Amino acid sequence: MGATKNEAYTQQQIMRARFFKAISHPARIAALEKLIAAAGQDLGFNELFDGIELAQSSKSRHLKQLVDAGFVKTKLAIRSNKSCLRYRINKPAIEFIQGFLDLIYETIDLDVNEKCAIIEGFFSGFQPTNGWPVSFQT
Repeated sequence: MGATKNEAYTQQQIMRARFFKAISHPARIAALEKLIAAAGQDLGFNELFDGIELAQSSKSRHLKQLVDAGFVKTKLAIRSNKSCLRYRINKPAIEFIQGFLDLIYETIDLDVNEKCAIIEGFFSGFQPTNGWPVSFQT
């Protein structure tokens, strides 16, 4: 019998996999983008999913995955004797993923055009891509 996930992989590897799995759906990416654009301010459920055409149960499931993975923090807000949850980006989670991406880029010594070519080649099988190098220049 094979080893379990916890026996075969480090906690850091399991955590990274959980994070990347959590952002593997366009609705979750869209919600994260709204939280990032909110610049540290809390958003309510309806604000977070405004313009995302999904059933409420699907939105709730996507949000739960982001919260469970640690990307999103929740806070209970009480206003006029009504309670609601407010959401914000969890900056340490984003920094954790950024650290992993930095490790990849430091390990493979590529310039920005080479990095863009690799990404473009990977995604070209899924969707048309235009102007990758322009998107990644700082």
